[in-house]
Amino acid sequence: MNVEELRESRKGATVIFTKITRMKEQYPNSLFCCFEGDDAKYYFNRIEMRTGYSPEEIIPFHCGGKIEVLRLYRLFKEKQEYSSIKFLYFIDRDFDEPYPNGQGIYETPVYSVENFYTTYEAFVRILKAEFNYLEDDPEWAFLTKAFKERQDEFHRATAYFNAWLACQRDYSNSNSGATRLNLDDFSLKKIVQTINLDKIESNYDLNSLEALFPSAVKLQEQEIQKKIAALTKSSPQQTFRGKFEVDFLFDFLEGIKIEYAKKDASRLEKKPGFKLNHSKKNMMGEFSQYASTTQCLIEYLTGFSVQGTKIA
Repeated sequence: MNVEELRESRKGATVIFTKITRMKEQYPNSLFCCFEGDDAKYYFNRIEMRTGYSPEEIIPFHCGGKIEVLRLYRLFKEKQEYSSIKFLYFIDRDFDEPYPNGQGIYETPVYSVENFYTTYEAFVRILKAEFNYLEDDPEWAFLTKAFKERQDEFHRATAYFNAWLACQRDYSNSNSGATRLNLDDFSLKKIVQTINLDKIESNYDLNSLEALFPSAVKLQEQEIQKKIAALTKSSPQQTFRGKFEVDFLFDFLEGIKIEYAKKDASRLEKKPGFKLNHSKKNMMGEFSQYASTTQCLIEYLTGFSVQGTKIA
């Protein structure tokens, strides 16, 4: 087992189950919160705000992926002796069917937590708080219009890829022996070459996707087109893969900074106090306060509030 595999094994459901059973007596009044990956960066302050628990009383566990969060949920659900522990579970919907309601698990109503960072209202917060722009500034109309237009253009450019990935997920879900595609180290630049204030440029097709992912199952064009129709029935900003949506947001914000760097003919005036120095790797933490919060999340968290009762 290499270092990375050892690190991942510590996030497994069985390891975390053992850890919690050892901690429950020491922290009988705490909230044990179970997340996918780094999602605590989005959820932690919202848990604190909506439940009334202090940071010391909120105990986060990074469980790896969605499968491990659900495994942990089942491990505790099967044992009545742990029914008094306050558990919160958070998962992303991804391209899967919705998880059944009323199970005590919060599932994002969009593809993933990352999609909450790329809503129009989140972008407006970023413009105001990080770039110091207001509605009456001439840059405001230009940037908000450009954001909407480029985001729509980005969705058109990535619809085929998202649909192809969703079909791959359907196949792996319905075939127990199938291996899921690993996108952890995949760069969207292989699909979408240009994202800036003025345009989106992409260049790929089914053949190039099959070359990029040689282990993927072969798909029929009709199947992909049907999936495109399903994904775009709702807003693509909600149904498309969240990490790609964040890639778009990051590059669009970089486009603003590039515009600032132009010595001549810049369309944007840099406001006093602008200091944004974000990184794609840390966007989940750095921009958490700007991300949208859904009503269903508020309702889930208030069910665990100090004054309320635990959701069954």
